[in-house]
Amino acid sequence: MSVVGLDFGAKHSVIAAAGRGGVDVILNGNSQRLNPNMVGFDQSRSMGEAASSTALSNYKNTITNIKRLVGLSYTDPLAQEEMKKCAYKCVPYPHPGSGPDGIAVSVSLAGEQKTIPIEAVAGMMVKHLG
Repeated sequence: MSVVGLDFGAKHSVIAAAGRGGVDVILNGNSQRLNPNMVGFDQSRSMGEAASSTALSNYKNTITNIKRLVGLSYTDPLAQEEMKKCAYKCVPYPHPGSGPDGIAVSVSLAGEQKTIPIEAVAGMMVKHLG
């Protein structure tokens, strides 16, 4: 039986499979072991290395280091410090039901302003790895 593991880091992710013969790191479509944790928004959504290649020219719409904000409320002092380091715009996002506001990113996608919760962005990154 094999077991698949995911290391979802702040900047990169790695997927590996452990079996009887040891552990094998699974390569991405570009034969790389590390997968950049980036989602870029422009005319369409780009993921991983594609987002990384346009990050300098599209820095306000390239989401990275999202792991540091997942699970924090918008008003949390730690979240406020982390958001100061972001080139993209973070906004409060109301959770369904009661509880403190979460964090979302405000991006431009195909000329339209979108607000996307950071958990959804993290989900996009993980889905891209599979």
